[in-house]
Amino acid sequence: VKGYAFIYTRLPKNIPKTMERAQRSEIRRQAMEEFLKASTLTPGSKDLDEVRALLKGYGAEFRQEAEELLEIGEMVRASVELKTALHFAPDDGENHAVLARIAMASMRFDEAENAYVKALSLDTQNLRSLFELGKLRFDRRRFEAAAEPLRKFLDLTDGTTHEALIGIRKSAMSLLETCLKKISTESEKK
Repeated sequence: VKGYAFIYTRLPKNIPKTMERAQRSEIRRQAMEEFLKASTLTPGSKDLDEVRALLKGYGAEFRQEAEELLEIGEMVRASVELKTALHFAPDDGENHAVLARIAMASMRFDEAENAYVKALSLDTQNLRSLFELGKLRFDRRRFEAAAEPLRKFLDLTDGTTHEALIGIRKSAMSLLETCLKKISTESEKK
C-alpha cells in the first residue's frame, strides 16, 4: 500500500520541469523500494505477482542503461546501473547475463563465469548466455565444461532459420567439435 501511495503522489503545480522529473523519479524509486520490501516479506505469495512484475520492469530499465553504457565502454557506470537492476530484480536471468558481459569486458573471468551460471539457473534457455558461457570456458581451455552449454545451445537452436543464429550455430559447432577432440585426446593420454 505504501508503494502505491508513492506512485499516486501529486506534485505541486508550477514547478520547473527538471525539478518535476527529478521528483517523479525519486518518488518512483521510493515506491519500488516499498514494493521490494513487500515482496521479501511474502516471497511466494501470488498476491504480489503484480508487484514483482513492476520490480522486474523497473530493474530492466537500469539493465538497459547498463547495456548501453557497456557498448560504449563505460564499465564503471554500467556496473553501477546493473547493481541497481540487480537490487530491484535479483531473480532476473537477464540481469545476471549483463553482469557476466560487464565482467568479461573487465577481464574478470571467474566472476563472468559465475554470473553466466546464475543467469542460466534462472533462465535455462538463454541462448546468448549458453553460447557465451561455452565460449568463455573454451577460451579458458576448460573443454569438458565448455561442451555442456554449447551442446544445449545447439539443441535449442536446431532447425533455426534465423540468419543471425545460423552464423553463431556454426561457431558453436566448431567450438564443440574442438572440445570433443581435446576431451578425447586428454582421455587417451590418461
